[in-house]
Amino acid sequence: MRLPKGGWLAAAEAASEGAWWRLTSERLPEGEGRVEGVDFPDVACREARWDDDRALRVVLAPRHERLFGRPASFRVTGLADPDAWQVSGPDGVEARRSVADLIVETPMTTEEIRIHR
Repeated sequence: MRLPKGGWLAAAEAASEGAWWRLTSERLPEGEGRVEGVDFPDVACREARWDDDRALRVVLAPRHERLFGRPASFRVTGLADPDAWQVSGPDGVEARRSVADLIVETPMTTEEIRIHR
């Protein structure tokens, strides 16, 4: 199996002492958006993190170079008001609301996608 850039570091973290216990035992923060529904296995979520100014930064990792530019999508769940959020990033990235989630549609890329108020 070939891991995307940074994948070895993630594998090392997952294999570190106590990592699986923390993953299964620690609760996610309430009220903060979570990335779900990534088009796996064609694309993985390399990074999804909140920064200090309350923006969610997401970086995808396509499984193969030939997938670059193809449509990909993911959901951001748990946002208090999905209508108040916008998305910015590569050309063609868009966001729409679906019930209580924000659906992000983007051409497959490794550029950062930013979800912000």
